[in-house]
Amino acid sequence: MRDFLEEIAACINAGIYSPALASAMLVPDACGAIEYPELRNGERYRTWFDAYLPEYSRAGFSGAVAWKLRNGMLHETALTFKDSVFERVVFSAPDGRRNISDMNLFNLGERAALNIYLPFFCNRMISACLRG
Repeated sequence: MRDFLEEIAACINAGIYSPALASAMLVPDACGAIEYPELRNGERYRTWFDAYLPEYSRAGFSGAVAWKLRNGMLHETALTFKDSVFERVVFSAPDGRRNISDMNLFNLGERAALNIYLPFFCNRMISACLRG
């Protein structure tokens, strides 16, 4: 697993963001299988994500949302949500600006978009795995 996590970090450092994100979204699958073997795949993914990344869950990006995102991103290339506070999740990559926050919620009229800074997210996923 350490090799896999190191590859995610290497992708981030090299500016190869889509593979880093796709790989990071798989971390709860592997960790959840180890931590909660008695649960089914989706349930253990959501449970692990909420337990090890509570800062995201408190912001509305719960394990349930992450599970939908993982499935949409890896199977359908879709990042939209109908049953959430936000309609869309956008991962942003470095662009040279300073003072970038981890997450921002942008109002789009009746719905909102959640913007997550991709390097922070991937690094937090790596750290959560190493803690577990």
